Amino acid sequence: YWVKIRIYPAEGVAEGYIPKANIRLVESLTEAEKKETITDILNTQQTLAKEFQKSIHETPEKNKTAREKLELHDNKKYIYALSMIPSYLQSTDDDSILQLLLATIHADSGSANESPVTILAQCLVIRPTLTIRRIKEITDKSAQTYIFKQVEFGLDNYYEQLKSDLDIQKEHLLEKLNADMAIIATNVQR
Repeated sequence: YWVKIRIYPAEGVAEGYIPKANIRLVESLTEAEKKETITDILNTQQTLAKEFQKSIHETPEKNKTAREKLELHDNKKYIYALSMIPSYLQSTDDDSILQLLLATIHADSGSANESPVTILAQCLVIRPTLTIRRIKEITDKSAQTYIFKQVEFGLDNYYEQLKSDLDIQKEHLLEKLNADMAIIATNVQR
C-alpha cells in the first residue's frame, strides 16, 4: 500500500506517495520516544517564538522571516505535538513535559493559537494536582499570572469543545433512537 503525504518544505508545499510500511503512527511510539518528540518540538517552538519576539525590533524582512518560520513550525509540528501531551501525561505523570509546555506558552505569548492553552486545560482536568503544582512553581509572578489567565481561557475552550462533542453525540443517539423507534413502530403496525 502507498500513502499520499503532504510536506511543507521552505519552498512551499510538496506532495507525494510513500510505502505505508515506512509510516510510524504516534500511537506506536514508546513513552520515551513520545517524550523525545514532544520535547524537541516544544523546544523548537520556544526558540522560534523568542526569535520572533526579538525580530519585532529589527528590520521588517527579519521580522517577516521569523514570523513565517514560527507559523510554519506551528502548523507543521507544534499543533500535533500538543495533541500528544494529554495522553502522554495521563500515562506517565511526567511533569517535566508540563513544565516545558508552560515555558513554551509563556515564550509564545504573542500567538493567537488557542490550542496550547486548551491542551494545558486538558492537563489540568486529567492531572489537577500535578498541573497546579507546576503553575505554582513558576517563580516569575507576571509569568505565573499570565499562565493562570491562560488556563482560565483554556478551560472555557476545553469545556466548550466537550459540550460541542457531547451535543454531537446526543444528536447522533437521538437520530439512532428515532430511526430504531420508526422501525419498531412499522413492525407493530404490521
